[in-house]
Amino acid sequence: MPSLILGIETMLMRNPHEEIVVTKTSLVAPNTESQTVHLFGQAVLLLLFLVAILLRSLTF
Repeated sequence: MPSLILGIETMLMRNPHEEIVVTKTSLVAPNTESQTVHLFGQAVLLLLFLVAILLRSLTF
C-alpha cells in the first residue's frame, strides 16, 4: 500500500494534470447507473439553486 501512495506522489510531482486524469478514471467506475445518478444529483442541485435565486428575487 505505501508503494501505491509513493507512486501516486511521484506521478503528481511529474505531471499534475496526469494525476487528475488518473484519479478521475480510477474513482469513476464504468457503471452507467452511478453516472446517471451523479448527473441526476447535479440536475437537482441546479434546480434548487435556480429556485433559490427565483425566491430571492421575488422577496426583494
